Amino acid sequence: MNFSFNYLASLLLAGASALTLSACGSGGDTPPEPPPEPKTAQINSANYGEAVGVAFAGFQRSQPLIESSLLPLTIGFTETLSGSYPCKDGGSLTLLAADKVRTFTAVDCKDDAAWIVSGTLTETISGANNSTRSYKLKDVNIQTGTSNQSVAVVNGAAEAVLKADGSTPESFQIDLSVALNGRTDTLGMSLDAAGKLQLVIDSTRFPQKLLFSADTQAKSFTISSKGDGSSMSVTPSADGKTFLIELRASAGGTPTFSKTASAEEFAAWLVKSL
Repeated sequence: MNFSFNYLASLLLAGASALTLSACGSGGDTPPEPPPEPKTAQINSANYGEAVGVAFAGFQRSQPLIESSLLPLTIGFTETLSGSYPCKDGGSLTLLAADKVRTFTAVDCKDDAAWIVSGTLTETISGANNSTRSYKLKDVNIQTGTSNQSVAVVNGAAEAVLKADGSTPESFQIDLSVALNGRTDTLGMSLDAAGKLQLVIDSTRFPQKLLFSADTQAKSFTISSKGDGSSMSVTPSADGKTFLIELRASAGGTPTFSKTASAEEFAAWLVKSL
């Protein structure tokens, strides 16, 4: 999982940040033109840029949202007594513990880059050797920027099955509803015991759910439409300056379209969907 998040971030963040700053610094008060509405659920040569943007923007956004949403566990992981616990950089976390259920309530809790304004997370422990952890997130308000408009409201559920030594998850599934900037997207992320990472994105910016998966061995990514099964593979070059994009009518089929996109094109698709 380190490859998929960190490798991708190193390739894209610099270009995306530069383009974001450029877009903000030009055009005066004229709002950016909204992306055209895709006319089909199929990923094809006319809309693959939108699919790339929605999928990779969802992927990029998912890591900090998940880390922030689960921040109470980072702070209070070993705590078993009800009470109030300070957060590293300000605010507090209130814990109500009862048997195998712990409920955390955040009050302006800040820890490094994560900042939960308010909301609750409930953990329930079950399974053999207490290996299964189930979580519910209720109105978790996460500050993602410096203005009131940059607060993401997160609701959802998660489940993790721990390894035998209880150290790290053997597998996990997390499903989030994220309301931000006037629209609500859903993100579903899973990691299986074999280390396969998948993300399902349901966004108003594409007419069907998109399935995003990362192949850590081949260092490539696949985006599939849940509507008709059409798919697209994205393979970065070793230096991160180009991306080979291949479209297929179905997973594993013969490519019907291919293009080598520059890092600038790729970052522009991403920024358009943020």
